Amino acid sequence: MRRGLEGIGGGVGDSISLPLKLVVLLNDISFDKVLIIDEPGKHLDVDRVPKFAKFLREISKRLGVQIIMSSHHQCM
Repeated sequence: MRRGLEGIGGGVGDSISLPLKLVVLLNDISFDKVLIIDEPGKHLDVDRVPKFAKFLREISKRLGVQIIMSSHHQCM
């Protein structure tokens, strides 16, 4: 069992993998700094969605990447 990860579902893992994917893309010279993602917070519980939306805005701002996404969450 992994210590310190109790209660964390697959949605958190999906959310954490997004910036890792961005790091890979940013090292690709053909990447035009526009990321299109479909339902990035679909597996997150309701309490974590606003935090994830804030996280995405910060990633976009810091890396200079435009993020276009679809979501059924109102706060995203």
